[in-house]
Amino acid sequence: MYTGYLGWFDGTVSKLMPTSDEEYRETMLSLIGEDLLRAKIKECIFLENYQMALQLNWFLQDDQLEKIALKGRATQVANANARHYFLARANEL
Repeated sequence: MYTGYLGWFDGTVSKLMPTSDEEYRETMLSLIGEDLLRAKIKECIFLENYQMALQLNWFLQDDQLEKIALKGRATQVANANARHYFLARANEL
């Protein structure tokens, strides 16, 4: 099923008419807490779980942590386009 004006509905009900990304981010951040989230992101980076660090950082939006995670993730991918995108994004920060 095509959702809204752009995109495909994957069958997950919560994705049919979601709240804004900003509202979702703020709500989750208030539930988790910045300190706990920052500590978990740093732990993920230490364990070289860079993808999880990137996904968790979406809530925190810490440019320095994102840069570290992007550079680390670039070392883990074989696809040249993906690696370049990770590194280009890191250099933008």
